[in-house]
Amino acid sequence: MIIGLTGKNASGKGEAADYLKTKGFVYYSLSDVLREEATKRGLEHSRDNLIVLGNELRKKYGPNYLARQINNKIKEQLERLSFHQSLTGGKTNLEKMRGDRASVSERACPRSLTEGVSEHFDKCNKKNSMNSDINNKNIEKNDELKINGKINNKKNNETNFVVDSIRSPYEAKELMKNKNFTLVGIDAPIELRFKRLLERNRVGDAKTLEEFKEQEQRENLKSDTNQQLDATFKLSNKVILNEGTLKNLHKKVDDLLKELEWKE
Repeated sequence: MIIGLTGKNASGKGEAADYLKTKGFVYYSLSDVLREEATKRGLEHSRDNLIVLGNELRKKYGPNYLARQINNKIKEQLERLSFHQSLTGGKTNLEKMRGDRASVSERACPRSLTEGVSEHFDKCNKKNSMNSDINNKNIEKNDELKINGKINNKKNNETNFVVDSIRSPYEAKELMKNKNFTLVGIDAPIELRFKRLLERNRVGDAKTLEEFKEQEQRENLKSDTNQQLDATFKLSNKVILNEGTLKNLHKKVDDLLKELEWKE
């Protein structure tokens, strides 16, 4: 399943994405593609810089360029998963490591013709001990990530994705080429969104409501290479009105997943 998120600034797309990540969804953002490019160019990650950079990349490589990069990432992720499953017989990497740890003492250690029995067992025990230490460290690292909520092995089979920051109809349509893709529009009244904007206080955010409105007008230019938030929102398959608490938003996301017949 792939869930795409679109909506105006501070509507709650990031919060919805974060909640989906706790359910094991692999997260990608079109804005991250821009941030990577901005870092290469030594640019500050301000909203205005990212908008200008996004428009430049769309003009140079096509209006669906950012979405194509995300589709490539999704494809690579699925190919990696398929490859790992082929190596582990369908088990997850963590299950494979646990199996390795359990069976490490049972592995045969080949002995050369000139090697004595005592010498062989000393070498074999040392090798098994080293392998066991490596496996234990890997497992401890994964267990730590799981405890901290960064990995959810129960729910995450790495085939569910959430894609944030879709701001162009061309980006939405490119992502719609994926099977089981749903575009979800997140919306909220402008006054509430501006309040959230002030609270999060990001670099380049508007400081007054009027400035905020002007900023949004610039993000709705009718041009193939520019952001078109309103036109993109109209393509949404589902809409979530985020005008309540964070808990209320999570409940609406849960309802959406149930409607889409997502299974944990």
